[in-house]
Amino acid sequence: MMGSSAGPGTLSMIVDLHAHYPMHLLVRRASQTLRPHHDTHALMLCLGRRRLVDRLRALLLWIANRLFNYPRSGKPAVTIPNLQKGGVGVALSVIVVPYDEVGWKALHGAPPAPGSIKHVERQIRWVEKDLARKPDAAVAHNPQQLATIRAAGKIALIHAVEGGFLVGETVPKIQANVAELAKLGVAYVTVAHLFFRKVATNAPALPFLKDKTYECLFSQPAKGLCDLGIAAVEAMVDKGVLVDVTHMSERAIDDTLALLDRIDPKR
Repeated sequence: MMGSSAGPGTLSMIVDLHAHYPMHLLVRRASQTLRPHHDTHALMLCLGRRRLVDRLRALLLWIANRLFNYPRSGKPAVTIPNLQKGGVGVALSVIVVPYDEVGWKALHGAPPAPGSIKHVERQIRWVEKDLARKPDAAVAHNPQQLATIRAAGKIALIHAVEGGFLVGETVPKIQANVAELAKLGVAYVTVAHLFFRKVATNAPALPFLKDKTYECLFSQPAKGLCDLGIAAVEAMVDKGVLVDVTHMSERAIDDTLALLDRIDPKR
């Protein structure tokens, strides 16, 4: 998703609203991976998941990652040089944690896994450390930093999180975690994602499955926002984090908009 930004007397630029920059970061502990170099599946294995089944999942993730995120000769698509070539001035750097979403229990409506927020915070640290070594890009945590980075002619990356299941498994933890994410400069959280995790029902979004096939394989309740989803939206509004309704079912979108109207009816 991309948008453009321009004002009187300014040059136009592209704002990439959904860039998977963290997926291409390198991981140091190559000796613990299935391949001799570091890539996304290695990143997942370094989270302490080294059973045979997890290594097989990592291999499948590596194959999918190569197909969709490394379009040419195994080179990543979302890099600072590529963003520069494309005229991107600001990119929302989206954090995903596939292994906290995908699994036998998870694919059948399991609640969010405890401790997922640690994996989000770890990826945020990786992005910050990576960009600290790059002269032509930096992370913006607030509007003032964004203006400074752009004035210096650099690309600004802004953290975002894809999947409400990552922000907590209980209401108190969601409230605390969203507050921490706001401090870390997270701009938005995509509340729903690819599979129902008792946060919000989602629209089918797997390109290799027809909608009817997806609905047969992954049944969801006849509702929109769940209690955890309501808590997430309320916490995000309270802390100034944008609510991304991408991936939501129509009912979940309706529930979210109605909730936002109740929270602030004058807007």
